[in-house]
Amino acid sequence: MFYDFSVTIPTTATKGDPFEQELQLPFGIVHKVTLFWWPGPHGLVHLVINRYGHQVLPTNPGESFHYDNLTHVMEDRIELLTPPHTLTVVGWGVNCSYDHEVIIGVGILPPESFPEYQPADTRLAKMLKLVGIK
Repeated sequence: MFYDFSVTIPTTATKGDPFEQELQLPFGIVHKVTLFWWPGPHGLVHLVINRYGHQVLPTNPGESFHYDNLTHVMEDRIELLTPPHTLTVVGWGVNCSYDHEVIIGVGILPPESFPEYQPADTRLAKMLKLVGIK
């Protein structure tokens, strides 16, 4: 499942008083996040993604995404297994003359799509079947 969100960072948003928007998502594991930056912000519009009030993207705390005319695709694992199933986009600008839009794409799969979320006995049974023992 893929979800698309349009986020507009207003000129009034600053690092001290940022814009915030919740992304409502379903139960599952976020496996891909895409950020599309239109031409124009010249790296002056900053964005981070939080979960439960803690920064999850970018993964280095204190940093932010700030691009111009770029599509950034990230593969990650962010669990949305307990409510609320939301991510929060936090954005701000530095001396911006215009509002700037960022398109955010989020790919989500059910936990059973990933081997690490399957019971160990299920993985063992699949391996034994693969090698022809079961």
